[in-house]
Amino acid sequence: MMATMALLIVACEKDFNPLDRPVEHDEQATSAAAVASVPYDDASTISDLAYEGAYNGKTSDVLTCAVITVDTLTSMMHRVTVDFGTGCTDANGNTRSGIIRTTFTLPRTQGGATSDIEFINYYINQVKVTGLYHQVFMGLNSANQPEWAVDIDGSAVYSPGDTLHYRSSRTRTWTEGFFPFDPGNIKFSITGTAIGERTGQPSWHAATIEDLIWTFNCLYLVDGTYELSVTGMPIYRVDFGDGDCDNKAEVSDGNNTVIIQL
Repeated sequence: MMATMALLIVACEKDFNPLDRPVEHDEQATSAAAVASVPYDDASTISDLAYEGAYNGKTSDVLTCAVITVDTLTSMMHRVTVDFGTGCTDANGNTRSGIIRTTFTLPRTQGGATSDIEFINYYINQVKVTGLYHQVFMGLNSANQPEWAVDIDGSAVYSPGDTLHYRSSRTRTWTEGFFPFDPGNIKFSITGTAIGERTGQPSWHAATIEDLIWTFNCLYLVDGTYELSVTGMPIYRVDFGDGDCDNKAEVSDGNNTVIIQL
């Protein structure tokens, strides 16, 4: 069941199964690590939808009230600007405002092609997203799915004095909805590492164990596992389930498991 991205600013709470035993973990760091990449993956997908829509007439309800501009910078470089103005709310209740601007080298699916995203006074559900998103097209994998090497160096500003700093280096594979292009059925597989720290909380490092799965317009990872190392704590694993879009995850130390709400 879909929830709004406002949950990004709500501290997570334990949701214990009576059969579960305690697992030493940091709830706030676990929640921060679980949602840190979502605004950036969301923005990248929106840019792709906007660009494809401009040329192929396909779009998404996310873009209903956005102003989309595609500029030809050179014969080998285009720039797409998605301007949500003072606020656009999609069918799932998520409100975006400000500008996502992406510069593509062409053709976009040629090895080495790059995409660079910048955020101009951009907010999603009152959380300000800043920083840089850079990706390089790596080609098609053995299943003929496109893959990108993605580097993110950004911050999510929840309120003055409360910021989540996030950096990651990942491989992002578009597993569904790319060919044929289907805006209503977009899914990615993600591997790699990330580090982050939110104001007043311990720093953390996440490394993928099983491919992380994210579907467009879901606020959370829907499958996969990563190992989380939080400063001052033993390493533990976070499992995002079996494909359902929800705000729950399992935290395990190898012996015991608890279910938390993100």
